[in-house]
Amino acid sequence: MYFGGGQTLEAATPLQLGAGAEVEANFSLKLQPSHKIRGALEGFVAHQSAVFELMAGEEDVSPSRVTVNSETGRFEIQDVLPGAYVLRATQGQASGGTAVTVAGGDVSGVTVTLEPAVEVKGNTRFTNVPPGETPEVLHERLSGGLCQAVLHRGEKTVMPQYGEDGAFTISNVPPGRYRVTVQCFGGYANSVTAGRQDLLAEPFLTVGAGTPAMEIVATHGGGTVQATVAAPDTDGGNAQVLLVPNFASTGPVLEQVGGAEGVRELVCGIGGLAPGVYTAYALPMGVDVPFRDAAFLATLTGGVTVQVEDQTEKQIRLEVRR
Repeated sequence: MYFGGGQTLEAATPLQLGAGAEVEANFSLKLQPSHKIRGALEGFVAHQSAVFELMAGEEDVSPSRVTVNSETGRFEIQDVLPGAYVLRATQGQASGGTAVTVAGGDVSGVTVTLEPAVEVKGNTRFTNVPPGETPEVLHERLSGGLCQAVLHRGEKTVMPQYGEDGAFTISNVPPGRYRVTVQCFGGYANSVTAGRQDLLAEPFLTVGAGTPAMEIVATHGGGTVQATVAAPDTDGGNAQVLLVPNFASTGPVLEQVGGAEGVRELVCGIGGLAPGVYTAYALPMGVDVPFRDAAFLATLTGGVTVQVEDQTEKQIRLEVRR
């Protein structure tokens, strides 16, 4: 149960807190009957532990009470509230998932098929290469590629290994649905695809047997935002600057900016940005910023809008919001 009666983080009512303010938050909890999900793991290896995730959208709502028969792979998940879920199971490098709907009672006969880890391949192609540099030289100079594709699922992050000419491989990826992020150095990605899927417009890739290769088209250059931040009184004069693109892109950018105690202003330069409109925020240091979480981004207020253009620098001023 979240504040405001929401059953998920996205549905919760946000609390607005100002510096030095006190807010009263009263909760009224309504007890609900919980149910069980029973089933079996197909492809289970006896006497090896298995980990379960119960996902409501992007949120992991896994209950603490899960039992698995170490001989047969039969499992029981307790304390599940009514709703639509994706149940995932992982054993070693094998993984699998299935949709489960819990209504007015227990759910039995669920089968989760464990599939071996797969290899995701990809390639980075460069445009707008500076005069005198071939794409191969640019790739080598930037120490592993202009752009780096990373797969995220919950706490799990899978990094690529780069070969020659911008080719990369992401090895030992358990099957499942991953958020794709692409971080660029000295430029930006203007196209990220896997087969017919546009990973800028829909940054979730379902990985399994036959996953198509990822193709990144990267442009050297980009715009720069120079942010001047009024130094906070605490945190030793440190802050975090968050740039949230208001268009389909490789996602928000988070940079930490620091200075000595007593410094009145902090300066943070963020380059290699794709042209477009961004909203900028300054946040306290030491605060977890789940900047890939759409629900978290929806709670942010008071940002500064900045239009980024290629090969230009934009100046903005920010104050740390608490």
